[in-house]
Amino acid sequence: MKFRTVVGSLLACLALALAGVGLAQTPGGSVVIAINAEPDSLDPQKSATAVVNQVMRYIGDTLVNKDLDGNYIPGLATSWTPSADDTVWTFTLREDVTFHNGRPMNAEAVRASFLRAKDPATQSAVAAGLLAPVDDVVAVGEYTVEFHLARPYYLLIENLTQQALAVVDAQAAAELGADFNRRPVLTGPWKVGPWASGSQITLERNPAYAWGPEYAHDGAPYLETIVFQVIPDQATATAAFLAGNVDLLTVAPSDVEQLSSAGRYTMLSFMRKGLGLYMAYNVNKAPFDDLLVRQAMAYLIDKDALVAVSLRGLGQSACGPLPPSIVGYWDGICDYAASYDPARGLELLAQAGYTQQGGKLVKDGQPLAFSIITSSTYGWPQSAQVVQAMLKELGITVDVELVEHTTLLAQGREGAHQAIFLGYTYTSADILNSYLNSANIGTGYNWAHYADPEIDARLALTRGTSDDALRAETYAELQRMVLDLGLWLPLWINDNYIALQPRVEGAQLSKEGFVALLDAYVK
Repeated sequence: MKFRTVVGSLLACLALALAGVGLAQTPGGSVVIAINAEPDSLDPQKSATAVVNQVMRYIGDTLVNKDLDGNYIPGLATSWTPSADDTVWTFTLREDVTFHNGRPMNAEAVRASFLRAKDPATQSAVAAGLLAPVDDVVAVGEYTVEFHLARPYYLLIENLTQQALAVVDAQAAAELGADFNRRPVLTGPWKVGPWASGSQITLERNPAYAWGPEYAHDGAPYLETIVFQVIPDQATATAAFLAGNVDLLTVAPSDVEQLSSAGRYTMLSFMRKGLGLYMAYNVNKAPFDDLLVRQAMAYLIDKDALVAVSLRGLGQSACGPLPPSIVGYWDGICDYAASYDPARGLELLAQAGYTQQGGKLVKDGQPLAFSIITSSTYGWPQSAQVVQAMLKELGITVDVELVEHTTLLAQGREGAHQAIFLGYTYTSADILNSYLNSANIGTGYNWAHYADPEIDARLALTRGTSDDALRAETYAELQRMVLDLGLWLPLWINDNYIALQPRVEGAQLSKEGFVALLDAYVK
């Protein structure tokens, strides 16, 4: 016994000595990522905003994954096969996956997760819409699950890559209730640890993780923790990065030149897959219950000026609800959209009954005035101020109300706004379903609160047809309808810039714009 003890002590000392000279060290460490808003929930079935998706990529897994070039690859499912009529899809699952709490991820767990997403009681903002044509999810074996569709569904595989459909432990969700929003149980490489409200969310490495995508190393991630630091003010976030207190920063356009010229940071860039900013009108509230007023705004706001001021020219004006970076974008939209022409805008307002009186546009004794609610997302407050100044010169009074991002979303869902500033990031044109479908009024992201059976029918067609040309034309029609009906005023598309500290190694940028950290470590 004494001999074993002595030998054990010698071996322990040898291991420590080797570690001291770097021979037994393994990559690891912690990175701090700055985010501009606190997630309202990390239950992927309850919220799917850009900031939630940013965190969800590190804590959740989907049935179907994408490689860094955007190609479909196995995720929690190793393979998938459609029936002859495309109404039943069979997925074979991995057999080695467990949830963060150790419970097995099998066919019954997948079934429970997706049925929870579809349950109206869950009030899913996005996930239920992604699964709309799915009638049932059936476990046909311990690791085999079938999706039964009401009709062929072109977007099923694409939708199953979305973070809103990350597989959750529905049993844990039922047990935890509202606490599941802050303590979600998924299968990802990190799990949610301490969450200090308004300050930071710490993700902790999942040591059991052994089912990562093919572009990463086998086994658990190297990073021990990922800390999401909530820093709403962009200048403060940049200062924290320059001080070395933040490792990964989404860079404001105003700071790109400074960080690039420093020559010591890794700079990644890509066109945003989405709109950086648009203004959505509540069609149920004056003055935007008048189509002429909504249409007039498109002529009254100089989008190029917004790009110059808010983005320092690092982006472009938006013509329609989709950007060129998303498949389905109609390349005729900029010729179709209204261009900056204040005289034409004032003509439309005159048709709506507004006349100039003492430097103000007035109708029935009431001045033309409205409020814009926005959050501190970079570029939004500056753009709101520019819009406010532009319209003031034309006799329109605009109030700008700056609120927390979670409040912004809540007011938008409730319809408490007249006009709201928002942006989005998404991988496909199916985002239009979330924003335009009448089923998403009040509970989802139909910020215009506009119901139109013709729009709903076209959205259904884009999801059901296998005819690529018909789908493309239908998406083009939807983009034109958004402008014709004045539901949104698309404003700008930003180029995204991400800066990394030199101590972070192994980070990879996906063509879809997320930073993969499975192979990352701190040197």
